[in-house]
Amino acid sequence: MVAKNHNFLRLWALDASYSYQLDGNLGAIMPNPFLRIGPQLASDRLPKFDIGKLNQSYFDRLRARVVEAGSKGIYVSVMLTNGIFVENANTSLYSMYRNPENNVNGDLSSLTNLTQYTLSNTAWVRYMDAYVDKVVDTVNDLNTSSMKSPMKRDRTRPIGRSTSLTGFTRAKLANKSSILSVRPLIAPVPAIPP
Repeated sequence: MVAKNHNFLRLWALDASYSYQLDGNLGAIMPNPFLRIGPQLASDRLPKFDIGKLNQSYFDRLRARVVEAGSKGIYVSVMLTNGIFVENANTSLYSMYRNPENNVNGDLSSLTNLTQYTLSNTAWVRYMDAYVDKVVDTVNDLNTSSMKSPMKRDRTRPIGRSTSLTGFTRAKLANKSSILSVRPLIAPVPAIPP
């Protein structure tokens, strides 16, 4: 990126543990934000996730990548989640964390492709709020990052969870001496500081 004079990177978060890789092949995505505790196996034949237990190695890697990019003058936009699965969930559902076949959290069984980014399941909202807390705590002190929450591509109907994630994250940052900005994904990209 530096060689091509690029100074902005969107660091995507996928809501699945198995997806297409940069080379076009399907493969595992690791580490994941949630711990795999099993003992039952998920659809990818690895232990099931516990959405209530965050995986520190995921957040360590997130911080390391933002720090490395910042050391090269690259500004990073950290995605909190990935709304693309609303439209493409049929091909990704099998490996999504919230799929009951992939986690040990029985309180998530009512989630669907369209409701995972809404406020309809209070357990899911509680899990995602804890995840956002951890992301904020991980990169809050770095001056080369911002956070984005997805909104449905139909801009006339924003998804309630995105609005909630944005508001929740802003409220969390208000209680800290934060240098981060938080915007919905459809908002314009902020100007890059010199």
